Amino acid sequence: MQFTIHWELLAPAMLLLWVVLPIRGGRREPADEPLRRDAERPSPRAMARAWQNWVDLARACAGTLLVVNAIPLAPGAPADWARHATVIKAVVLGVGVLLQVVRWGHGIQLYAPCFYLTGLTPLLSGPLIGGFACLFGWLFVLGMGETRILLLLIAGMAGVSAFGFGQLDVWVVLNAALLLSPLFVSFLAGRFPLHVCRGLRPAVPVMANSLQAPEFRRVESRPDPESPATPPAGG
Repeated sequence: MQFTIHWELLAPAMLLLWVVLPIRGGRREPADEPLRRDAERPSPRAMARAWQNWVDLARACAGTLLVVNAIPLAPGAPADWARHATVIKAVVLGVGVLLQVVRWGHGIQLYAPCFYLTGLTPLLSGPLIGGFACLFGWLFVLGMGETRILLLLIAGMAGVSAFGFGQLDVWVVLNAALLLSPLFVSFLAGRFPLHVCRGLRPAVPVMANSLQAPEFRRVESRPDPESPATPPAGG
């Protein structure tokens, strides 16, 4: 046996990370109707009012903590053991993030689980680097109101901070990849990801047939038999 898997830790971690909370009271639009870009940018206040986001933050922290400690390695363990343990942990975390991003309801919907990924970051990148990256990203969003670049800011700051402190390792790279995965999936789908929030007005769909030219019918004019005949001009 190469290493020990503590299933009493890994099983609850998978349950916490893989469950998908129902979205009620937030924004839900049909996936087959294109949305205006300004409807994809909710305010941080609207996001903070959704209880699902705070549950995501707590369960992501707890689940990641269990995953990290589910496969312990003794000092001096072979490199293959460490590599296999890292792959297992990365798969558990990656599946969890993918389940939060791609959701099935009225068609396929893409979401940016900002609170969920915020909970992962301090445990994967470390409390100093990950905590500073999350603090920087959220303060910028609160000041500028631009929520669409939150995950990009956290990933970039985590990478820059880890490189500057000489702590750039596989966990920071994995953390950055998980943070950028919603943006990458949305880019492949050609649409902006949605956010779980409350108090946001529904988006105004831009219907495809609203730009069609009006139809014109040809109408033939016929003389009215009851109207008096009009004499020809010059008569």
